[in-house]
Amino acid sequence: MSSDLLVFDGVGLQEQPSGRTIIDSLSFRLAAGRALVIAGPPASGKSAALDLACGVIQPTSGTIARRDATLGWLPQAGSLASNLTLWDNVALPLRWHRRADDVAVEDAIHRLCDVMECEPPQRLPTANASPERRAVAAVARALILRPDLLIADEPGGDLGADGREDLWRMLWRVHAEWGTAILATTTDPGPSEALTDQRVDLRGPPTMAFRLWRGAWG
Repeated sequence: MSSDLLVFDGVGLQEQPSGRTIIDSLSFRLAAGRALVIAGPPASGKSAALDLACGVIQPTSGTIARRDATLGWLPQAGSLASNLTLWDNVALPLRWHRRADDVAVEDAIHRLCDVMECEPPQRLPTANASPERRAVAAVARALILRPDLLIADEPGGDLGADGREDLWRMLWRVHAEWGTAILATTTDPGPSEALTDQRVDLRGPPTMAFRLWRGAWG
């Protein structure tokens, strides 16, 4: 049986009714436990590719094959609930999907933060937290159920260079420790280099780049 979680084969997407091409002949394979980054400038079709991967929209050409897998979703800018604390935002999937009690929530959050090598989310209103703390909480919320595949749209895109690099380091640690597959987009591929040996570049016709060695942060 193939280990591929997701396969794009010549996928195209056109805006309706204008017919403007958003994605043109995009092909890649993402296997279980692997990571792939889609890089490109704004309006190059990166977010649309993730919507296609999730099945939110359908391609106008080509095919997409998906294997059943649990998904974690990290939208641009995190999209945390502003009326909850950072802690409660991270706990929300556990309480909603697993009816987890306080003890189970505490254990799961601390286990994840140990892997991410970050402080547990604070119990303060999300609106009062720094952008960096909100970004880390959003990553933790997307990973707290230990999904097979994390789909992440521009992680840390609203942070400075140091904040973005810290966030990609956290993703790499979870990827390495838990074997979580990751499909992510980025405008700046630099901070993502150590995460993956696969990158699709949308700075023109889609091209796939490979590296022979997957680097690691210390």
